[in-house]
Amino acid sequence: MWRIGNDIEPRIFDTLLKLLNEKRIGINKYRAKSGIGRSQCFGIVKQRNGAYSGSRLNFERMDIYKELQNIAQKILPHDFEYTSCQVNDNYLTEKHRDTGNRGQSAIIGFGDYTHGELLIEDTPVNIKYKLVYFDGSLHTHSTAPYGGKRYSLVFHRPTPVFLEIPIYQV
Repeated sequence: MWRIGNDIEPRIFDTLLKLLNEKRIGINKYRAKSGIGRSQCFGIVKQRNGAYSGSRLNFERMDIYKELQNIAQKILPHDFEYTSCQVNDNYLTEKHRDTGNRGQSAIIGFGDYTHGELLIEDTPVNIKYKLVYFDGSLHTHSTAPYGGKRYSLVFHRPTPVFLEIPIYQV
């Protein structure tokens, strides 16, 4: 169902935290059905016209985009493939499935917060500075209530078959 990976050193997120606090990411109105808060996707995204292409944030927030790639190289296994990274800033998700994703996702939480576990099929899983792998297209998941400043990163792949070759491989 899910697999808990390695504990990750909190200092790995220092630069990203600084960037996210200097200029916050926006609220994604297109994710209104899955939760509330600030949440943006970097890498490959599905456009409103249904096509897949690079996120505008890759260029508008290249500092964050590059730091996400830097973090991925440090924390993800070398054989983990992804094309996109969802950045969540105090994003409280409702129970949902990631119908637009394919295969395993890797999620990690960071920041100064308490509680806020990932609930996979209503089972709490601690993601704070821990990589957790699960298939969000198969299993319902949500965020448990939390206190403080909670960030999470979700490395994933969109559904389309034409994206068989990953854009990124750590």
